[in-house]
Amino acid sequence: MYENTNADNTRKKPFISIIIAVYNGEKTFQRCIDSIAGQNFTNIELIVMDGGSDDGTRDILRKNSHTIAYWESEADRGICHAWNKALKHARGEWICFLGADDFFWQNDVLTRAAEKLAGAYPPYRLAYGQICIVKPDGTILEKKGSPWNRRHFLQTQTMIIPHQASFHHRSLFEIHGGFDETFRITGDYEFLLREAVTHGQALFLNDLLVSGMQSHGLSSQPEYRLLFLRENMKARQKNNIPISGFSWFFCVLRSYLRLLLLIIFGRKASDYAADIYRVCTGKPRLWT
Repeated sequence: MYENTNADNTRKKPFISIIIAVYNGEKTFQRCIDSIAGQNFTNIELIVMDGGSDDGTRDILRKNSHTIAYWESEADRGICHAWNKALKHARGEWICFLGADDFFWQNDVLTRAAEKLAGAYPPYRLAYGQICIVKPDGTILEKKGSPWNRRHFLQTQTMIIPHQASFHHRSLFEIHGGFDETFRITGDYEFLLREAVTHGQALFLNDLLVSGMQSHGLSSQPEYRLLFLRENMKARQKNNIPISGFSWFFCVLRSYLRLLLLIIFGRKASDYAADIYRVCTGKPRLWT
């Protein structure tokens, strides 16, 4: 836990740790760091775990070392392992996780979040806002993040709390331990399921757009979608949450169809079909 001799200041300005796990992220990593360094809220620390990148990521780390409280660059066992290592160095009362291709949306995000986080604990150990999914050129595709509904979260098969817009009180990790390192993609989902099952409360930071998330992440790629679904099933089974029949069947069927299109007709046809489905369900094009 961090130390602060001014109790009133501690109450008003919670100390926030920002953790980034990165591997070969030179194309977007500097944007992420700049969005943190540009915050007008200064009661923060940045911790970076690089998985031994062989591109220009380490050069970016050295260049920005004056803004980073702790960083290391060595091979790890995946993102959950990187997060767990970072937690050992985090001093914040609240902890936020960003990816190297994520970025804080505006320079007052943490100031606005801190105003609500200051009085959030102990009723709430988890708080979250919204994210914008953006194309590589910055075009906004859609927003994600809606008011908390425990029943809906437990019934839904996928992650409906945007992890890149979440603030975890450090007591969460004292209660639940770290992330399960057997998960390659959905370790964040499994961790939040533990909290939803045992505590059932989360604070929605209304009207707070926390971060931008670049589209085409690993879990959305057709090659990894089945792994994503398998890990979701594993997470639910681990926390004794039943699998919902029809919605789960539909998710699996859709993923197999897209993978089949990819194998038979190639990436272009698979992406085109996926976007046709998105348009038909009222969502913007993502892949083409």
